[in-house]
Amino acid sequence: MKPSPIVHLRQLAIGDGAPKVCAPLTAADEPALLREADTALAAGCDLVEWRADCFVGADTPAVALPVLQALRERLGETPLLFTLRTQAEGGNSALSPGAYAALCIAVAQSSFADAVDVEFSAGEAAVAETLAAAHSCGVPVVLSSHNFAATPSPDELAQKLAAMYAAGGDIVKLATMPQRFEDVLALMAATCAFHRQALCPVITMSMGEMGRISRISGGLTGSAVTFGVTGSASAPGQLAIDTLRQLLAALEV
Repeated sequence: MKPSPIVHLRQLAIGDGAPKVCAPLTAADEPALLREADTALAAGCDLVEWRADCFVGADTPAVALPVLQALRERLGETPLLFTLRTQAEGGNSALSPGAYAALCIAVAQSSFADAVDVEFSAGEAAVAETLAAAHSCGVPVVLSSHNFAATPSPDELAQKLAAMYAAGGDIVKLATMPQRFEDVLALMAATCAFHRQALCPVITMSMGEMGRISRISGGLTGSAVTFGVTGSASAPGQLAIDTLRQLLAALEV
């Protein structure tokens, strides 16, 4: 499967038009998760991300798949992104690369998720295996990389995005932590440069308070998705969905 500048998740076109608003769900049990999904839908999100690493026991298919099915049924036609964020990339999961790949593959094969987030740092073998399995099921992969310590140099940012695309990511996602405002601008510039190549959709964010401008400027830089919350944030600097909508509209070009 060759990546495209636009990726369709149900009726939602990622990479086409204004940035799409994704609501991360971080509840620890199923009743709370479904209530959180209802709140996100009422707030007007475009798609939902289940952060399964926040859910007790969801690092095994036996727990994750029934919950994922219930969530799928609750969301109707709203697209669902499955994410299990590891401790190495700011999450809660301590799965080995092999177990991590097995879970992501099981999710892709279940047909309950419209896309699966796969961490680039899982390693070449795990990433390749997961991508191949997901693509065989027609499930797009968001190939992601998170740096909670710093923002790499402009050259390294460009190289990371290019490497994730070359590895086969249908959508590439890069999140970094700024130490100074120039880091925010560097990430935004790298996003714009990659977007202009029209290879595949790109999602980026500079985290924390300093980087909030990167979460609302996708209409200018080409970042295709931004993450907004109704409750607990899943990453530093996330804005409420209603605030995010207002700011995105104000910057629409």
